[in-house]
Amino acid sequence: MAKVRADCGMGVALTAGGSQIMHLHTDDEAELRLSRPVIERLGGVLTESGRVRIKPDSEWIAVRLDTDSDMALVVSLASVAIKASTAADIAPHSYAPCGAARAAPEGTLRRLTTAIRGSRDR
Repeated sequence: MAKVRADCGMGVALTAGGSQIMHLHTDDEAELRLSRPVIERLGGVLTESGRVRIKPDSEWIAVRLDTDSDMALVVSLASVAIKASTAADIAPHSYAPCGAARAAPEGTLRRLTTAIRGSRDR
């Protein structure tokens, strides 16, 4: 996993297998690229959680980062995003419709990256 500038130009992104799987624009929201088939399969449950917003006509979702359980949800969904990024159903240039005005603080990125790496090592 690598940290790069988000394709949309605002904030940072985490990549897996050469594809951007997460964007962090603010300290209180993460965007994850899950793929359309995954969103079609899980969309109802994710929306019902009240923590996830599905971006219309996109492979991306947004997750609020207000609590520790939100962070745990993002870590779990990052695993799904990593798997989706290696599947053939990810469009090569499907960018998130980024609308944030400031980049996420490094602390949020560091905590999420550490948690994601830790969950993959288990």
